[in-house]
Amino acid sequence: MSTRAFHKSNVEKIIILEGITKINDEAFIENPNLRSVILPNSLVEIGNDVFTSSHLYNIIIPENVQRIGKYAFGNGQSCTIYCEATSKPIGWNSEWNHANACPVVWGFDANYSDINYDYVLYKDNTATITKYKGSDMKLVVPETVTYNDNDYIITQIGDNAFQGNDDLYLVELPETIVTIGQYAFEGCSNLISINLPDGLAEIGNYVFSSCYNLNNIVIPNSVEIIRDYAFMNGCSYDVYCEASSRPNGWDIGWCSNNDDTFVTWNYKDKYVDGLNEYILFNDNTAIIKKYNPNVTSVVINENINVNGTIYTITGIGKNAFEDSKLTTIKLPNTITKIYEEAFENSFIESITIPEGVTTISRYAFNSCSSLKEVVLPNTLIKIEYGAFNDCSNLININLPNSLKQIDDYAFVYCYNLNIFISNNVLKIGAYAFQNVYGEIRCEATSKPLGWNENWCINSSEVIWGSSK
Repeated sequence: MSTRAFHKSNVEKIIILEGITKINDEAFIENPNLRSVILPNSLVEIGNDVFTSSHLYNIIIPENVQRIGKYAFGNGQSCTIYCEATSKPIGWNSEWNHANACPVVWGFDANYSDINYDYVLYKDNTATITKYKGSDMKLVVPETVTYNDNDYIITQIGDNAFQGNDDLYLVELPETIVTIGQYAFEGCSNLISINLPDGLAEIGNYVFSSCYNLNNIVIPNSVEIIRDYAFMNGCSYDVYCEASSRPNGWDIGWCSNNDDTFVTWNYKDKYVDGLNEYILFNDNTAIIKKYNPNVTSVVINENINVNGTIYTITGIGKNAFEDSKLTTIKLPNTITKIYEEAFENSFIESITIPEGVTTISRYAFNSCSSLKEVVLPNTLIKIEYGAFNDCSNLININLPNSLKQIDDYAFVYCYNLNIFISNNVLKIGAYAFQNVYGEIRCEATSKPLGWNENWCINSSEVIWGSSK
């Protein structure tokens, strides 16, 4: 085929006949209407700039093509290139795909569709799901697909494969899945539950972004790569990681909230005992995930026995007693962490936090209007954002000498609170004591530098230079 044979033509689809062995330089250059070119198996060589500034959707390069020139693809286009070769042949120019602008699929065998899915099939008898076309609410993704009497193992969920599907509520992935491509489940706004199989190795960008109803997700130890914004991005589901910390192959922004609020490391399993749920860890510790909401009084044991293995209870998990009828609770000395919103909007009246706890997490006791007294441990260092927000009947809380930091809104609307703040408290955030009308006494003689200008507004007059 001669140089510039179809330069600036209006043709949209071209089928090149068998017997053609070479396409010369710039043969299809500057063809904005060109959408499809079918190359013959006889083709051996593709010249320089052949498809520059054309608008192909995709193209299949036969296995016999031994040479491809500079900028043949990718210069002013971004079509998907399906290569029957399993890797770049030696005779292909290093810049055959200019700036790698076109996504390349190696080892291509065939495109195939059935009633529910579109697939790319590979010569190693594996397959990628490129599009889900069904409308199931509960979906079990198959392990294999059969084409021309050959079984192909499904190992990849392709880019955008399930993107924006509002029908899906529950998805079960097969154990054969190794890779989940970018945006694969992005915007599946009604998705509640999905499993990640133990053999999964890579998760692309934005895979579970904007999945607003997803309850939680477990990332197995096998996952070596996670790209930026794969999780969260406007959502607040819990992420349980079997890894003990972020692996080197996970991008820094893999979880776009970029903090530990929703991420639990060293995860082993979940255990359900009646209406009580626990998260078990690989070091034989556990936290309470959810407790019977109808219980009014409870003594938490130090340990639980799960199929003969003893797990030590070390934390009260996020939302564990939220909206419960709980009024009294005794915590074991093994507790080291009170998670976010742990007792939010419960009827708890008093509590003693065990020694060893260093942080009262954000909103831990938010809107506990029945709470009157809290005993804090001598190990406490920080009270986080809104921890005791709107505990309107809280009267007494003894801040230990170990306390260094009180975050924004920590005691806002604790109308009846009496409190003494020692010189050890180096930082107090904005509105931490707004609308507190009890006695506020400070050991400092004036506001320390680390205390926000608005740390205490619309409250009782502060008594400076006070002693405990």
